[in-house]
Amino acid sequence: MPKLSPGKIISTIRTLYSGLVKLIGRIDAAKAMMEIMNEDKPKGPK
Repeated sequence: MPKLSPGKIISTIRTLYSGLVKLIGRIDAAKAMMEIMNEDKPKGPK
């Protein structure tokens, strides 16, 4: 088995972390979009 260098481990963690941040950002953006869409709907009889 090839030895993992500390640099390689750190870069792998960074890649995973940035992927996670992007995913969370997408989820937040989707939630924001849903809230905007819900705000556009009439909130009941006027």
